[in-house]
Amino acid sequence: MLKKSCLFFLIPLISCSSQIEWYRQLPPHDLPSAKIPLGKYSKKIFSKAPLNSRYLFHENKEEILLLPQMQFTRMYVSKWTEGNLEKETRIFAKGYYQNKGAWVLLTTTQIHYEFFENNFKIKERKVVDARHRLLYYLWKKEKALIPMIYETGYEEKNFGVKDGVSIPYEENSIFYRYLRFYVYEEYQSHGYFLIEEEK
Repeated sequence: MLKKSCLFFLIPLISCSSQIEWYRQLPPHDLPSAKIPLGKYSKKIFSKAPLNSRYLFHENKEEILLLPQMQFTRMYVSKWTEGNLEKETRIFAKGYYQNKGAWVLLTTTQIHYEFFENNFKIKERKVVDARHRLLYYLWKKEKALIPMIYETGYEEKNFGVKDGVSIPYEENSIFYRYLRFYVYEEYQSHGYFLIEEEK
C-alpha cells in the first residue's frame, strides 16, 4: 500500500518535470495568420573595452537570416583582442522556423563552431542534430525579432521578456512594456532588427 501511495505522488512530479517551457513552443491555440518578413535580422551589439582598457577589446556580430521555405541560417562572430593576441569564435547554424500569428519558433538543426587565434584555426566542432528550440516574437512596429529569454551565440540566460508574462502568449500592455525594456533599455539589446528585407 505504501509503495502504491508513493507512486501516486511520484507520477505527477515526473510529468511536470518533463514539460517543455512555454517559450520553446508555439501557442497551442490558433491565431490569425501573419506574414513574417524574410531577410536579414541583426542584433545591435556594441563593441567594448572593459574598464576603457587599451589592452583588451571585444567586438561581436550576430545575425539571423530568414529564408524561403521556412528555413533560416544564423551567424555569430565574437573577437577578443588582448594586446597582440586575437581570439575569435565563429558560429554558423541552420534550421527551420514555424509561426502562429507574430510568434516565431526557431528550431536549429545544425551548428558549426570554429575557434581561431591570430587568424589561425585551432579547433572546430560540428553538431548535426542540435534540436535547439527558442520562441521569438515579431514586433512589427519596430521590425524586430525578440527572443523570450536572452541568448547569444547559443548561450542562454534564464531572464528576459518571459519574466513579464503572467499568461503565456498574451499580447497585452505589460508584455509590450517588457518587449520595450529588453529591446531598448536593457544594457545589451535582446532584439534582432530587420536590416535587409528580401523582396
